[in-house]
Amino acid sequence: MASPTCKVLCPQCRTDRILVITTRPLENGNLLRRRRCQDCGHRWYTHQSREYPLPPGAVTWSNDQPTVDPVVFSRRGPKPGGRRPGPVARGTANGAAVLTEDDVRRLRELAANGTSQKHIAATYGIAPATVSRIVNRKLWSHLP
Repeated sequence: MASPTCKVLCPQCRTDRILVITTRPLENGNLLRRRRCQDCGHRWYTHQSREYPLPPGAVTWSNDQPTVDPVVFSRRGPKPGGRRPGPVARGTANGAAVLTEDDVRRLRELAANGTSQKHIAATYGIAPATVSRIVNRKLWSHLP
């Protein structure tokens, strides 16, 4: 599959203003895309190969229509960019954590005493939505 920085150019006018009209999965897991240039109107197909192969039986064809078997398709693992299998480090064990456990306890205490979530967010340098998720125990739910 092409990298995100790779641009598809129109073979006639060499512009990069391209629309994908249709995408059709092939039996081997590759994609056949019909493209159209927005400037000159030229239409053509591109053939793109996947970064990972699909397992046998993931795509079947009937009356020229592809069908993806979700059970077979899911055996290949998570989607690229998706969540990884296995336990996720929680709290300060997560390397991306901005707050400590004491910060979270104090944050919840401030919210319970009536301090606005916007003020709490500014104090700790986090987004107000993050404060809301912490107060409602959607984040840091492992802490009492």
